[in-house]
Amino acid sequence: MKANNIMEMLRRTVDRFNEKEAFIWKNKNNYIQLTYGQFWDRIKHFANGLTHLGVTENDKVAIISNSNPMWGISDFAIASIGAVSVPVYPTIPTEQVTYMLNNADVSTAIVENKEQLQKLIESGGELERIILMHPRGDFIPSEQYFPFSMVEKLGEDNLRDDWEQSWMNIDREQLLTIIHTSGTTGNPKGVMLTHGNILANIEGVQFWLVELLPKDVTLSYLPLSHIFERLAGHYLPLSIGTTIGYAESIETIPQNLKEIRPTVFTSVPRLFEKVYQQIQAEIKNGSPLKKKIFNWAVSVGQEKYECYLNTNIDHYFSQSYLPEKLYRKWKRADKLVFQKVKQQLGGRIRGLVSGGGTLNPEIAKFFWALDIPILEGYGLTETSPIITTNPMIRGKVVQ
Repeated sequence: MKANNIMEMLRRTVDRFNEKEAFIWKNKNNYIQLTYGQFWDRIKHFANGLTHLGVTENDKVAIISNSNPMWGISDFAIASIGAVSVPVYPTIPTEQVTYMLNNADVSTAIVENKEQLQKLIESGGELERIILMHPRGDFIPSEQYFPFSMVEKLGEDNLRDDWEQSWMNIDREQLLTIIHTSGTTGNPKGVMLTHGNILANIEGVQFWLVELLPKDVTLSYLPLSHIFERLAGHYLPLSIGTTIGYAESIETIPQNLKEIRPTVFTSVPRLFEKVYQQIQAEIKNGSPLKKKIFNWAVSVGQEKYECYLNTNIDHYFSQSYLPEKLYRKWKRADKLVFQKVKQQLGGRIRGLVSGGGTLNPEIAKFFWALDIPILEGYGLTETSPIITTNPMIRGKVVQ
């Protein structure tokens, strides 16, 4: 039976994988984990804390932060009380923040740090309450300003008896979030998405396009303010029991890949272009023998990819679509080249997803040749977001 709302979706995952890691992230050079059970408890406490502060159904609550577990806690807590999240990019200037808050009629804001708090102060807006994820030592709580941890404690001490029943009554037509588009032809436009919009996208993706597994580990570095990452790198993994690992920053991705060792991750084309350029530069500066072996391996990978595209489904599922001679060559290429490239991506990659821009077909073919399937999708914020993507079976590169 399909879930009625994203809380029910997550609850099913928590029931199955209570002790499993939901999130891993680095803090002061050490990785910290949050299990699905702990995640659920913190959502419950924060949701009840918001209610205690006066946040009610249909209130608009902004989240202005880089991606981290508190973003997810805020997101589900807001949804659980029937309120509406309004994600705001932490990189945009004060005047754009002001416009979005006013446009969505935001009454409460959850911000990451003092830098984001300063934007709200400079905006001159009249917010009823502001919650700070990472307050500094000089932060003083007041009737308007609250540390995130204080709101969680308020909720833990003032649990509603009807909290679970209240989110169970939310249906697919309930407004979940307002996401602002880039505003290339004017001011940003607020796109209104329901619980059903998100759930329908998850159900369609998981059935038709790519199958995430509970044992998968994803790497998340794109902003959750963008619908692509929020669906593909947030809601979808959490609906399945996948572990989400957060990169420290875009600069630390090469190191974080080796530490988190993801099996799947999503990205905009720029990251894949940088990986491609790095590999090409390394080969260019290598010995003639290294170049020859690499180019031979890529040619074998391309031959395998063409065979994969043209095989019939029966042969594909039986894994018998490769001629024996090509299979033997591919095994040598895999040992000499492909595995070494994969080690640079953590050593466990089984698939990549590209979105948010056009991926160069030659780069896509290159990854497929290296035995790293890369799926390219297209979508819109208004479609929450996926419209189409190439599937795992016969995932033909878009020309």
